[in-house]
Amino acid sequence: MITEHVRTPNEIAYRNLKPEIDRTYPKSRFIAIHNQRIVADAATLPELLANLAAQGLNPKECLAVQAGVDYPKFTYILHSQPSNGLDIHCVSQGV
Repeated sequence: MITEHVRTPNEIAYRNLKPEIDRTYPKSRFIAIHNQRIVADAATLPELLANLAAQGLNPKECLAVQAGVDYPKFTYILHSQPSNGLDIHCVSQGV
């Protein structure tokens, strides 16, 4: 069964903030969005997580993206089944 993904407020905010993120931060820099605002940035994901923890923020309530990366609007996750060939296992709406 395929279910529709509902975008979170942080995902919607990311789409609006993307031009600013790409202009402001070096390519591949990790950015955290919480409550529709940029709350942290770091060179690596572990550094970003540490920064969020230092602010008392739960990473599960944040959206982490990388500056300069174009995320697809839809992501298809496929897997192969030797007896049946290629099969759609999960369909997810991207960021």
